[in-house]
Amino acid sequence: MAQAFDADASRLRDEESWRTIHATIDDARRSMYVAGSTAILLLWAAITGVGFMAQYSVDELATDF
Repeated sequence: MAQAFDADASRLRDEESWRTIHATIDDARRSMYVAGSTAILLLWAAITGVGFMAQYSVDELATDF
């Protein structure tokens, strides 16, 4: 009887640990959206794109510059 109880107890602990892992992943995903990381990444993409376009323009269109 003790072995049956131990098997059931470990199964509950496994399920609980999976729930905890999924809850942690969901919390991290939500905190990224709350922090505004999407807007920050889009801003950096725009800044980088403008920088590369300016460098290309200077190299190709204004070679004497």
